[in-house]
Amino acid sequence: MSLLFMVFALLGAMVAIAGGSYALRRVVAELDERRAGPEVPPAPAPPPHTGGYVPAPREEDGGDRRALDQ
Repeated sequence: MSLLFMVFALLGAMVAIAGGSYALRRVVAELDERRAGPEVPPAPAPPPHTGGYVPAPREEDGGDRRALDQ
């Protein structure tokens, strides 16, 4: 009898936790929708990146290393 009562109590607790979790998720989702407000169009994309790393010429490439030594 005691074991059966504990099983029912455990099942009841699980149902209560699941129901509370579901209700809390709905409340949070509704608050999030209210807070979001109207949709704002996205900002324009920044210009593409130009420039960057340019490797120095190597001697085997026929580059002039003397210009870099000065």
